Amino acid sequence: MNKGWLLVVSVLITMGICGSAFAQVVIPATPKKFGKRTIGGGTSGGIGLLPGNSSSTGAKPTPPSPPTVRQVVYFVLGEPRQWTSGDGRTLVGKIIAFEEKVTESSGTSPAVPTPEEMSKSLTGTPTVVRDGKIRILVNNKPFEVALTGLSAVDQDYVKVLQQRIKPPSAEPKG
Repeated sequence: MNKGWLLVVSVLITMGICGSAFAQVVIPATPKKFGKRTIGGGTSGGIGLLPGNSSSTGAKPTPPSPPTVRQVVYFVLGEPRQWTSGDGRTLVGKIIAFEEKVTESSGTSPAVPTPEEMSKSLTGTPTVVRDGKIRILVNNKPFEVALTGLSAVDQDYVKVLQQRIKPPSAEPKG
């Protein structure tokens, strides 16, 4: 009797578990709304093609224009060095001229100009100091720094560099 009672209890438990699984079936509130659609029957809605972009009209979509590449080349006037401000802060960078060569092209980036091409594109003497400021290239970004904000050693370096770059003045003939 004990075995029979155990069998009845296990069957009832199994039916209870399986019965709750069958009770989980979801029936939509509007069953006809989710009916099947036929392929190519564009009259009933759905995604379709616009008349201008159809392959039957022969119109082709225009490809996107290639991106414009802008290349900026700086005239480096000195080796990388540590610049010190008047209050003791430091940064490492190269002093560059205020003149720069900007090249724009569409698609691929232009070729890097040679030093000879760069010297031809520079008209006159490169500008080291403008409005009391110099330009320093730090991590490929130019920064303008006030000359008065630099240490005395760095100010002397800029003055010496400016004297070296100046073209020789014409001597008076006598």
